[in-house]
Amino acid sequence: MTAEEVARCRQELAELRRRPANVKRDEVESLALRMGYQFKPKRSGEPRYDKPGRFPLAIPGHKTINKYTLKGILDRLEEDLDREEEELTRGD
Repeated sequence: MTAEEVARCRQELAELRRRPANVKRDEVESLALRMGYQFKPKRSGEPRYDKPGRFPLAIPGHKTINKYTLKGILDRLEEDLDREEEELTRGD
């Protein structure tokens, strides 16, 4: 990711955090895909998204996401953005 892409993702992440009660699954999925996560077909449980070098991310298949579940997902995505920024500053 470039620094501009990281900044855009951070803005969208902040917007999603401001309205946790009505965030749609598609919005979170779209952000994860832009951040480099790839959908892995559902075998059992929740749909899963993988990114090399990161732990898998589960995004529930419901139309809207519970605000507590959303907080956990957004925290994970924010940690990933922190790591991306760190890699950019190191020049990896």
